Amino acid sequence: MKAELEELTSKILLVTPGDKVSKAMDMAIEVHEFDVRDEGSPYIFHPLAVATICQQEFGRVDEETIILALLHDVPEKVGGIPSAERLEKISKIFGSSISSHIDTLSRKVGKTREERDSYYTKQIAEAPLSVRLVKLADRLHNVRSLRTNPDKSKVFRYIQETRAQILPMAKDTMPLAAKKIEDELKSIESSLAGT
Repeated sequence: MKAELEELTSKILLVTPGDKVSKAMDMAIEVHEFDVRDEGSPYIFHPLAVATICQQEFGRVDEETIILALLHDVPEKVGGIPSAERLEKISKIFGSSISSHIDTLSRKVGKTREERDSYYTKQIAEAPLSVRLVKLADRLHNVRSLRTNPDKSKVFRYIQETRAQILPMAKDTMPLAAKKIEDELKSIESSLAGT
């Protein structure tokens, strides 16, 4: 795992070099060090994959977008509630703009799931392009990860949510991202129909 982690971080830094990108990587690695995704992979590979998608598939190599990709889940680590302490640390290291964008990418607590999701989707849709692209890269990687998720009801729920909430924004933001997400969804639905 260490060799794979070093290879991914090196590739990201080769395309988007810089002290702040390196610091964002270090923070993400520290925060997600012991976290595991639903399908069992080390969590740190998710923000690295999101950054890689931004660079290689969406052509976004600017420092802000890559930092947002690397840090997008940092505040949510504790109980799904954005940590004010982590956002404050992000603000001190990367500036208030990055911290504000990370806060936008973090899901908020709401009365019902529907209210929370509606607010979140609206907030993302109104955000700057870099935030929307990170969200689309995040969703694309999450959709790709559904293939190995053992909870099929969660997979179907996630597919429905993606179609209803994310695809409309993707079509307005970056049609290429929308097509990639749609193609992945169709492929997963096809493979699930065969099981």
